[in-house]
Amino acid sequence: MVPMKNTAKNVASAITEHGDPDDPRKLTESLCCCCGSTVGFVIHIVTMNLLAPQPGKGWGCATCGLPNDGAIAILCKSCHGFKPRFACDGYAAECKRVPVESLSPDIFDHDLTKHLEGN
Repeated sequence: MVPMKNTAKNVASAITEHGDPDDPRKLTESLCCCCGSTVGFVIHIVTMNLLAPQPGKGWGCATCGLPNDGAIAILCKSCHGFKPRFACDGYAAECKRVPVESLSPDIFDHDLTKHLEGN
């Protein structure tokens, strides 16, 4: 595993309880996008500056108008701080993954002119 060098703009802790996988607030039995192990509950959600494999099923930003087309990865506690090898293919709870190298090389990022910190 290679340590992450600011490849993700935002790493948010999202410790959730076990529950209904159809409930978007509870992602259970997910696969770590770094080591591939089954994660009992989501520990870290990593947003990447790349396009998601499926438009509309990734991260977005209401402030600058980005659609939910950004790639995301789920990491277990042991892999926090390492660069993901896989990205979620669809919603994270669907447990489908694709290699990061297979994602489009197009950059997906915020329009900082529309954010207060960018002015």
